[in-house]
Amino acid sequence: MRYRAENSPLWSQAQSLWFDDRLPINFTPNKADQAQQYRGSIVKLASHTTYEIQVLMVPSGEMITTTAKTWNETYPVLRTVELTGIVKDTISLSESGSPNGYIVLTAETGSVSDVAGLKDYNILITGSYIIVRGLTLKNAAWHGIFLGPNSHDIVIEDCDISGWGRVAPDELSQLNNFGMNQDSAISNGRGGTALNTRLVIQRNRLHHPRPTANNWAQNRQDYDPKEKLAFTPAGAPVMNPHPIGPQAISITNSSGNNVIRYNNIYSDDLHHFNDSMGGGGTNFSFDGFPGRDSDIYGNNISYCWDDGIESEGGNMNVRIFENYVDRAYKMIAISPVSIGPAYVFRNVVFRGARVPDPIAGLKGTAFIKAQARPDKNEPNYFYGKGRVYVYNNTLLAAVVNGVNQGVELGITRTSATLYNYVVRNNILNALHVAIDDSTNMTGDPSNLNRNDYDRDLYQYGMNINRVIQEKNAILAAPVYDADSPSGPFTLCAGSPGQDQGFVIPNFTDGFIGAAPDIGAQERGASPLKFGAR
Repeated sequence: MRYRAENSPLWSQAQSLWFDDRLPINFTPNKADQAQQYRGSIVKLASHTTYEIQVLMVPSGEMITTTAKTWNETYPVLRTVELTGIVKDTISLSESGSPNGYIVLTAETGSVSDVAGLKDYNILITGSYIIVRGLTLKNAAWHGIFLGPNSHDIVIEDCDISGWGRVAPDELSQLNNFGMNQDSAISNGRGGTALNTRLVIQRNRLHHPRPTANNWAQNRQDYDPKEKLAFTPAGAPVMNPHPIGPQAISITNSSGNNVIRYNNIYSDDLHHFNDSMGGGGTNFSFDGFPGRDSDIYGNNISYCWDDGIESEGGNMNVRIFENYVDRAYKMIAISPVSIGPAYVFRNVVFRGARVPDPIAGLKGTAFIKAQARPDKNEPNYFYGKGRVYVYNNTLLAAVVNGVNQGVELGITRTSATLYNYVVRNNILNALHVAIDDSTNMTGDPSNLNRNDYDRDLYQYGMNINRVIQEKNAILAAPVYDADSPSGPFTLCAGSPGQDQGFVIPNFTDGFIGAAPDIGAQERGASPLKFGAR
């Protein structure tokens, strides 16, 4: 596959499309048309630009040509409504704009929506083609911004949202300020619909929910999907150590085309998130969060007792890149990728978090959570064989004052199975195992080529078959150049991994030197930036 901007004489090489050879029986009936397709993405394109794309079919020699236009990042405005003063009631946005003119809600300086925990939402959106821009939203009882089931083409940008969420009503939760699950700064509810599409969530500060999530050492009573306390048939409470509580972003069952970028998602030790962002109840499915053809990039994320980014389900042409994740249990969860392909590239991750103990609390923390398994009710539907590309990410790991900081595991199969991963050019400097694919080591010989790993840098071991995989791995410690104009994640000149990566069309274009650097930051390139700008 190759591409060029309209009227440009120069073609650029893209990564070849992946052929998904699975038969329709492997897909639920409403996804059968996605079986036996060629799928893939072109990245790093300019906005509001028409591109010519050519695909050469091998070995037939057939050439297929098409054009596509990227989104315009400037939205036409029909009317602007300005918030004034202190607003104590829910703001309802029911009127719709159109593709030719959005309705914009903004605020004069000093204006705040503060519902003091007395209203479910700061803003309720039931219309479409709406922009919410530059608002300060505080203390919603449930969600800061709630998207109704029919709303689409929504832009939420430059907002500051805090103090949302309910404390669960059981006694233990009341004592510990534990929250209800997935109360969020921005949500479409756990029963959201495919109509919630083309959502742009950008440059926001989503922080400090009212309650906190429990960590993995705090066993608490579970709630069913209808938010009722769960009991066994014998009447005993159902206890669950899995984190339950607030999130920054929860989008469920969207049909995709969503962009989540440049957000600061943060909190403190008393107000943790469950996941920073994810869906609800559709992880093991062919749908899930964030929906097909979506991008999650440039975000700065911290304080999650579970997943920093939970992109789980179909993950069809979902791209997760240039994010910074710190203080999370699983930094990026793509468990499973049931359709694919998914792309995880040029992310930087730092400290793991599972329980408050800074040493014992690292057990199970990981850069990527990956697994595959059949549907519990229909074994013909197997979730997790979609293609996953993992390129040029950086795992920071260090021992500071005798305390491990980093994550225990790099890419982990999570007690299940890894399928269809292509892994290149990563600094997988996990504190224990860089890649945990132990089912790849023994047993059925056909499993040995199930994944494709090579040219990654690590220090502390890999559970893989090294006869076949990682033939060009670099077993060494990376050395960073804190004073580099390229930023703190830049490898020093001559460090292991510097100028030692593989060339990957479209993903390592513009590298400086003899070869791409391993890791997220190319030496001599513009520094990575994370969060609101």
